[in-house]
Amino acid sequence: MRSLHIVRIVGFIAGVIATYAALSGLFLPNSKLHIPGLGHASASSHKAGSLPSNHSIPHIVHMTWKNKNIRKDLAPNVVSWIKNHPHWQLRFWTDADVKPFIEEHYPQYMGMFEKWKWGGVKTADALRCFLLHHFGGVYADLDMESVRSMDEFVRDHPLVISTEPSEHTLVIFGKKRLSSNALMASRPGHPFWPLVFESMKAQKKDAPVLKATGPVMIDNWVIDYLEKHGPASASPAQPKDRLYLAPPAMFHPHYDPAMDYHCKRFMQQQQMNPKAVKTTEATMGMEVCKRLRKENFKQDKTLGRDTYSIHHWSHQWICPTCNRVEVPIDDAIKEAAAAARKSLLGH
Repeated sequence: MRSLHIVRIVGFIAGVIATYAALSGLFLPNSKLHIPGLGHASASSHKAGSLPSNHSIPHIVHMTWKNKNIRKDLAPNVVSWIKNHPHWQLRFWTDADVKPFIEEHYPQYMGMFEKWKWGGVKTADALRCFLLHHFGGVYADLDMESVRSMDEFVRDHPLVISTEPSEHTLVIFGKKRLSSNALMASRPGHPFWPLVFESMKAQKKDAPVLKATGPVMIDNWVIDYLEKHGPASASPAQPKDRLYLAPPAMFHPHYDPAMDYHCKRFMQQQQMNPKAVKTTEATMGMEVCKRLRKENFKQDKTLGRDTYSIHHWSHQWICPTCNRVEVPIDDAIKEAAAAARKSLLGH
């Protein structure tokens, strides 16, 4: 079964990026990039209190797209994961890989994918969850840039769900907090995922994406899981089944540049109903927009010591091409790698 497309970067990335990055002290000279089928890298040692290796998140990065052509401007993000995780596996999946994978490992959900015609946003949303349940690893959207190795971090958590910036949750969604499915990480077989699978299966074909397979749906099950199995629950989860809800600063430190539009729309909606009872979230949302306007929507791009990635909010799921150049992923990564080498050499 052709279960996935392997990014063919062994010679180029290992021979170009690794060599020059090593010379610049970015990572160890002897680091090697492991490609699926050529070996699997896992943590060999753990700090005190970390999970046993069979309960921690494996060293795999999953990325998905509709086909093997990605937007050229997103290629540097892919390279950033390779640079910061040179001994991890990189697995790139396309719509063509979904049916063989589901047919072999999750045949009971074939009907769910059939109603989505094995493609589109709902299929992409669902696929990442099934990949994390079956293989484990880290899932990252193509517009997620890695800024730091997650080697140590994944040793201590069997399941990680990132959260959106508070500016988004309050102004766009009217919530104090919202989970994000743009960056998630899991050990294989975590019991959270079957709950998600059944929820997606029960959704009607025309259900809104965000509520059917996207972050709103994920967040609903995060709330349910934490209420039943969180530290404060009557029967807290065993260490291997814990769920860690990562604060926005870890994976989504910056809000969407389109927040000026969202604030304008939000304030207009509030002004249309001046006598309506303002919820706590609405009041907080208004304060957020006032602050952002005062700051002229200019963000402090300083990264914290616990920041592992930056979300660049390219909205490729809404506008896959947006008149931007698409190139084969192999070529895009090679070009981005060459640019990185040029930068490292200073010419």
